[in-house]
Amino acid sequence: MRTKQENTLRLLNFLTFPTLEDPRWDYAVPPYSRRTIARYLGLPYQTVIRILKDLERQGQVIREVRPTEYRTWDPHIREEVFKVRKMSCYWNAETFEEDQRKRQEWDLEDTKKENNE
Repeated sequence: MRTKQENTLRLLNFLTFPTLEDPRWDYAVPPYSRRTIARYLGLPYQTVIRILKDLERQGQVIREVRPTEYRTWDPHIREEVFKVRKMSCYWNAETFEEDQRKRQEWDLEDTKKENNE
């Protein structure tokens, strides 16, 4: 079992923009929702919330509310569907500007791919 300090360091490292070799690249790019962080790091959701609140108070993470796509089960049509809702997402404050620039480049590249297909 990891200590709170180890989990905090893992969380901060996770919030940094991944390199192309990083397995997170296929998963998602920052900013990340609390649920995404919990799933990827294998931590309980409430633990992630507590750590993020502490880090936000200390100025180590930046919270941003943004529309985020998520999967959910629709019982009426009996299949998974994608929905969008506003969620709190988090950036590593130390690498915020660079990560934000990389995210904009990633979004632009993603848009180009969608338009070419």
